[in-house]
Amino acid sequence: MAQWSLNQAVFLDGRPIGWQLLRADDYAARREVVTGSWLRPDNRGDGIGTEMRTAVLHLAFHHLEARYATSRATLDNRASLGVSKRLGYEEDGMDVASAGEEALVLRRVRLSADRWRASDPGRSVTVDNYEQCREVFGLAGP
Repeated sequence: MAQWSLNQAVFLDGRPIGWQLLRADDYAARREVVTGSWLRPDNRGDGIGTEMRTAVLHLAFHHLEARYATSRATLDNRASLGVSKRLGYEEDGMDVASAGEEALVLRRVRLSADRWRASDPGRSVTVDNYEQCREVFGLAGP
């Protein structure tokens, strides 16, 4: 599969509070994933955003055999950039995106599998029954 996207809802005490995205283009060749997320403002600042990203990075690096993960955030999104920094991402330049007719300047960040494994904050994450899904992600079957 050339492109795929895994969208996950995030719940706290039975109520939806956000979403976490993991996507890739030409994954079999590139082995690079992109992460994105949103969290309700009243749930920010208590570590949930870091937990969300840790979970998808664990999936990417330990099960999907990713080489790199990237993310982007507006320059004033200190929370998202803080999560990236805590998890070991390094600055990787700037992008410009559009929101209607407005240009948004984004900081791009990148994390290598080697850097992730050196600290491995996802060691407490578990992924069950992944083997049956490998082909969906463009990898050889079980």
